[in-house]
Amino acid sequence: MEAQNTDYPVMLRDFVAKSGGGVSFVEITRFLKQFFETEGDGGVFVPSHPNTVFWFGMSEQYIEVITEAVNRKLIVPRPTSPLVYFGDGEYVKLPIATGSRQYKKPHWFPLVFNVHKSKY
Repeated sequence: MEAQNTDYPVMLRDFVAKSGGGVSFVEITRFLKQFFETEGDGGVFVPSHPNTVFWFGMSEQYIEVITEAVNRKLIVPRPTSPLVYFGDGEYVKLPIATGSRQYKKPHWFPLVFNVHKSKY
């Protein structure tokens, strides 16, 4: 059963810090799924470029935790090589986004997360 007042964004920040940064969505999923359901129909993408996808197959709660952790500046996303995800054993099966632009079809923009320097 889930604790009432669990601060998952802070737990996520602590996990990223303990991992040494450079944490992929694959690693975050593995960490968070011990606390709540991470699989779902949602995803995260660039609001101004909806065909630029960061990750999908996410539950609403998972999206909320990631979004809140970034908005609270607990963690910060950084572009990364798709090889990080290949090494983790999972990746988005879409063409790789090569920059910030409008794509006609969905493209994957791989990210990793680091701890925000002012929060740890």
